[in-house]
Amino acid sequence: MADKGYSGNETLAELEFTEGLRTYIVEPKHAHRRNWKDKPEEERQAVTNNRRRVQGKRGRALQRKRSEKVERSFAHVCETGGSRRTWLHGLEKVRKRYLMAAMPRNLGLVLRHLFGIGTATSLQGKGGLADDLYAALFNTLAALGRLLTPTPRSSRQKLTAKHSLALAA
Repeated sequence: MADKGYSGNETLAELEFTEGLRTYIVEPKHAHRRNWKDKPEEERQAVTNNRRRVQGKRGRALQRKRSEKVERSFAHVCETGGSRRTWLHGLEKVRKRYLMAAMPRNLGLVLRHLFGIGTATSLQGKGGLADDLYAALFNTLAALGRLLTPTPRSSRQKLTAKHSLALAA
């Protein structure tokens, strides 16, 4: 599955005959019939196979699933998340900014899948669930901190002496 921009003859032939993949790439509308006289037979065969698959029941179902999953997530990040335009310069800075916009969207999906909630407003209405989650996180981090904090040798020696006296009694 891909956008219309990937429906070139060479691309379809390479994916089908070199990579061994079945393509379901929608073609853009052409004003005229295609001229296959100066093109290799593999390209024509790849394009017609792709066209046949796209027009079938499975091709339409895959396109619906793609628009539901992929395009909707891009729309949420770009439109709702405000990442359609940026004033940053440089690909690396833009890539970081887009990643920071996509992370909350993905985190929301994970939370909805695990807990049935995934937005800030849904946490408010769950009867203190946000407070419970925060307390659980705080307690977990505190326990990890105690486990990972090294104890000085002098206190270890005192502890072992106390324990040996307690065991002897």
